[in-house]
Amino acid sequence: MKTSFPLSIAACTMLAFSVAMSTGAAAQDYVLYETQYVKVLPGHASAMNEAMAAHNQAFHAEGPYTAQVYFIINGPRAGQLSWVMGPTTWTAMDSRPAGEPHDPDWTDNILAHGEAGLTEYWILNPDLSYTPETPPEAPQNLLMVRFFEVADNALFVKVQRQIKEVRATMKIPRARTMYRKQFMSRDGRDWAIVVPYTGWAELDEDGPSNFQEAFVETHGQAAWSTFQEEFAAAVVSRADEWRQLVPELGGAPINQ
Repeated sequence: MKTSFPLSIAACTMLAFSVAMSTGAAAQDYVLYETQYVKVLPGHASAMNEAMAAHNQAFHAEGPYTAQVYFIINGPRAGQLSWVMGPTTWTAMDSRPAGEPHDPDWTDNILAHGEAGLTEYWILNPDLSYTPETPPEAPQNLLMVRFFEVADNALFVKVQRQIKEVRATMKIPRARTMYRKQFMSRDGRDWAIVVPYTGWAELDEDGPSNFQEAFVETHGQAAWSTFQEEFAAAVVSRADEWRQLVPELGGAPINQ
């Protein structure tokens, strides 16, 4: 995949990233995902889908270059695609598909039907991520991706670690995976949380949250007010983006 500027290469998943971010990580010390938005031109959806599927199956079907594609459901990028490559590493990026015939295929076939958008790189933070003891067996191809603009990173890490501990206390059956954006930017997307769902009905099944009660049980009553204050001081803004996996556009089946 090739973007509209030199040496940039094709997103969630992310986190991603997004859990094509649920493909599972290779044996490595960290988990990196590359993501890119693609805006489909009006009237070109069918042609884009055909070109995207062919490109990914030809160049992004295995190893650290495996790609998956998500459809953006809501927000300012609703209707766009999110292309997600990984799990990979920086070292693997030096040998990623590039040049002939990869780049001409991207330029001539993909960009003929769309516009390359924001490209980002996200690294999984396992210390702040929560995984249930018994993950659901059904495929979770609907993702809630929440982006955070952070004012105080140390405080943000502190409150997110507390949230992880509370989720463990509550035995919540849904994962909550955290990713840190790489490279400096000022776009309100410093961290991302990815939460997978099997479908929209799970939003009704979740019901009202008893998070505060569980927090007090885990950390004590006095810590609740402090948590609220520190969360407010750490987070400048939040934005949710829902994504639906389009498996036929990816390079390889996702391991559920």
